[in-house]
Amino acid sequence: LDRRSTFAAEVCGCQVEIGAAGAMGAAAVVEAAGGTALQACDAAATVFQNIMGSVCDLVQGIVEIPCHSRNAALASMAFLCADM
Repeated sequence: LDRRSTFAAEVCGCQVEIGAAGAMGAAAVVEAAGGTALQACDAAATVFQNIMGSVCDLVQGIVEIPCHSRNAALASMAFLCADM
């Protein structure tokens, strides 16, 4: 991710930061559950597939509100994708 893209939300939006965090979380859950490296990569890829293309919808001009909602959604999505 750091070679072809960026972690900076200023450049690519919060889906980059939150998506990367969710993907790492999903991979960590798989690893903690005793899964293989391939299963961890699959879980991380599933998180990326779910977050890609999200639009930054400002609420009353405030950028934090949709990002907070996505943080909560991706925290639970990490566990769901790891379980799949």
